[in-house]
Amino acid sequence: MGRRRPAEITGSDPVAVRYPRGAALMARVYFIKAVRQIDERYGQFGGDADLAAQFLRAGKKILLIPGIRVRHSGDRRTEALVRADFLLGQAVFASKYLGFLAGLRARLAAIFGPLVRLQLAEVRYTLAGQKIDGTQE
Repeated sequence: MGRRRPAEITGSDPVAVRYPRGAALMARVYFIKAVRQIDERYGQFGGDADLAAQFLRAGKKILLIPGIRVRHSGDRRTEALVRADFLLGQAVFASKYLGFLAGLRARLAAIFGPLVRLQLAEVRYTLAGQKIDGTQE
């Protein structure tokens, strides 16, 4: 997974975006309660995209505030587990917002892509549905 770069915007006015990074997402509690619940099918990846999609569906704006910087330091996981969790999150998101067939294609790609590259640990985590959700030791 590549390193993320900060958004590049000019000016001092807030800018509407479709997808904020979850590590830097701030929302009023009643917005989160209004979307009813956070989907537990996501692990480390995808929950923030799901919340953003629900906020946008509700007609809310997501704003990027210039000049604010957030630094997120997470613990290190095995690369295979991180990649599997990311691919599983993509499959859940695709199924939820693009339909069953898109979700199925994403799930199959999450299995067969690593298999073709002989990333067997990644295949094992994906088949087991292993996600990074705080339950790992």
